[in-house]
Amino acid sequence: MDSLLLTCLLGGALSFIAVFLKTFQALNIQYRRYLFIIPTSYGLSLSDIFLGVVAAKTYMTLGAQAALFVALSVGTANGIGCLLAMHSHEWITKKIYKWDKKVDKEPVKV
Repeated sequence: MDSLLLTCLLGGALSFIAVFLKTFQALNIQYRRYLFIIPTSYGLSLSDIFLGVVAAKTYMTLGAQAALFVALSVGTANGIGCLLAMHSHEWITKKIYKWDKKVDKEPVKV
């Protein structure tokens, strides 16, 4: 039971980071924040790889029922990560792009 709890926490943390970075990356592209694109991509690749390893190892060692609990924790963390990234993107980029005169850039129109 302890290993399942730790696996759920680890899977949730990794998926939170992954979805936070995916949302942050989408907002970087939308608002043309080129400085953040490459570092965010590195974080995305690492979190996606490790999340896949955790999910596969859980299924192989603890079975399908344990993998369902991990999927529930991952899904909850996904939603929280997306909401937090949407709310914090503007604050984070304004701190870094303070020197930029066009801090309030309009999104790219398609």
